[in-house]
Amino acid sequence: MSRQQLSLTSRQQHILWATIRHYIATAEPVGSKALVQEYDLSVSPATIRSCMSMLEKVGLLYQPHTSAGRVPSDSGYRTYVDQLIQPSETLSQYVENLLADKLNWEEAKFEVLLRDAAQILATVSGYIALITFPDNRTTRLRHLQLMHLELGQVMLIIVTDSYETQSVLMNLPHSEDDNTVDESIVERELKILSNFLNSKLRGRTLTELEKLDWSELDREFVRYADFLSNLLTELTRRT
Repeated sequence: MSRQQLSLTSRQQHILWATIRHYIATAEPVGSKALVQEYDLSVSPATIRSCMSMLEKVGLLYQPHTSAGRVPSDSGYRTYVDQLIQPSETLSQYVENLLADKLNWEEAKFEVLLRDAAQILATVSGYIALITFPDNRTTRLRHLQLMHLELGQVMLIIVTDSYETQSVLMNLPHSEDDNTVDESIVERELKILSNFLNSKLRGRTLTELEKLDWSELDREFVRYADFLSNLLTELTRRT
């Protein structure tokens, strides 16, 4: 059962809240006896055990061992954050203003923004803040774009399925005719190449791209370019 389909009673919410709070404080599996002693739940241990069993069935708690108490699952933590915590509007606004003031949104790289945000949140909360990055072995290409810059340079912009953006600056091959080349032609050719690469590479992992046979891709692009050239010639002839 997915988290969106769950409809917890107030008692179930209270027991889930108490279980997660106790586990955060002790890092030990939580049993009904501990909840009775530490929290004013106004129910018997048997009722708590029955409720915890139900929460386990829907995936919010689990037992690491048969004889152990329960611990929160990932879905349990998410339900705790989304539904059971009452955020402080004053604190939320303070953190939002702090992030807006301290983070360099315009120039900093994605990794730097995450690192600085983690440092700010750790300072505000008094807890350790950890950040994780997508695994490049499973990260997939969502989109790429080749942009023509000045002085014979091209920027390759890559967007992954986790919406991380990377860019690489490259120099175009130099020739004696560079001064006479129409920039609009270069931009049009780069757009054609971008469309071709997107059609061939979109959805592939970055690891797959490293092992790609680029010579075969180059031959495919020649055929692709020839097809477009013939198509445009035919359209021009008909008009």
